[in-house]
Amino acid sequence: SIIDSTEYSQPPGFSGSSQTKKQPWYNSTLASRRKRLTAHFEDLEQCYFSTRMSRISDDSRTASQLDEFQECLSKFTRYNSVRPLATLSYASDLYNGSSIVSSIEFDRDCDYFAIAGVTKKIKVYEYGTVIQDAVDIHYPENEMTCNSKISCISWSSYHKNLLASSDYEGTVILWDGFTGQRSKVYQEHEKRCWSVDFNLMDPKLLASGSDDAKVKLWSTNLDNSVASIEAKANVCCVKFSPSSRYHLAFGC
Repeated sequence: SIIDSTEYSQPPGFSGSSQTKKQPWYNSTLASRRKRLTAHFEDLEQCYFSTRMSRISDDSRTASQLDEFQECLSKFTRYNSVRPLATLSYASDLYNGSSIVSSIEFDRDCDYFAIAGVTKKIKVYEYGTVIQDAVDIHYPENEMTCNSKISCISWSSYHKNLLASSDYEGTVILWDGFTGQRSKVYQEHEKRCWSVDFNLMDPKLLASGSDDAKVKLWSTNLDNSVASIEAKANVCCVKFSPSSRYHLAFGC
């Protein structure tokens, strides 16, 4: 399901004057914000003291501390609900009981998103069409089929059409998300591959983690892995740092 975080927006002509503040909509909004503030007061308090402690050794008193706390306060009280925008059925067969969605990923511009799972299919949808279409049934822009259940997908942050998938057979595949064609198939993992991730800083680099206790590094222009890390245990997740091409985290 696609949901929207509903936030309060001021009516046109809001000027902050005392006369405007007496309007019913303002009183209702203020009461709602106070209620949310009370519900998250302990978290807000912890955030405030963490900010203060991080600056306690700084003798300069600037407005930045207050600005940071203001931003934090706004986040705590800004949203009051979520509402569904659209619901999609991943299963091709309505009577198929096994239709688990294991991964959902947006492309670099958030124009498209892909869903994948145990039906062995990757379905690519156009986000704008899905949320604006009044019908309940949404058809994918493209559909790709793997040989095994899909565990994870990852869009390239540089090439808009490039999508990677990992599956239960240990295979990592590079796809053209718009034509459905495979550009690379990597089969070095000996067991199920749980996770795949593109490097945000280096568009040619991606990593995968598997039950064979290995993390593999791949280059999109090479047919074999460029490096392998022994993890000593099953690797369930891999993730590159968003700000470094050299830093990688993985979980076992």
